Amino acid sequence: MHSGRRLLAAQIDAAINPGNSGGPVVMDGQVVGVAMQGYSGADNIGYMIPAPIVRHVLEDVADGRYDGFPVLGVDFQELQSPT
Repeated sequence: MHSGRRLLAAQIDAAINPGNSGGPVVMDGQVVGVAMQGYSGADNIGYMIPAPIVRHVLEDVADGRYDGFPVLGVDFQELQSPT
């Protein structure tokens, strides 16, 4: 199951059956990500790791160490009342 962190996964309109994760996600003839998991509670809903995230991880581990993603350390909350 994905981490739930924002920007690390994207929802797609595709069925990802058990055992089919890890394959390329193709749009207009180009690989745009890697299929990660399906959602069994609905039809044709899956999740993918976008290509920029995959690229970042591969470039990051090229030196033999994983540094991760930078974190700004700022949280926000939407207003709950329009007034």
